[in-house]
Amino acid sequence: MLDRTNGLAAGRLRRRIPDGSTPHGLRKAAARRLAEAGCTPLQIMAITGHRSLKEVTHYTLAVNQVALAEEAINAIS
Repeated sequence: MLDRTNGLAAGRLRRRIPDGSTPHGLRKAAARRLAEAGCTPLQIMAITGHRSLKEVTHYTLAVNQVALAEEAINAIS
């Protein structure tokens, strides 16, 4: 059986992932970065494995809010 803890620790060393990172945190970071890159919620779900739009929205809300605010300012400029 694979020891996931040791596997994650080895992966951190190879990828320079900060200590204290968890699979949950890495998944959240991936969702946020994908949203920042302009990926759609369905694209994000396909990559991160989230099962519902609600889950993806939870992680990407702040990114979407910034983008929507910038679009709104540009619209009235």
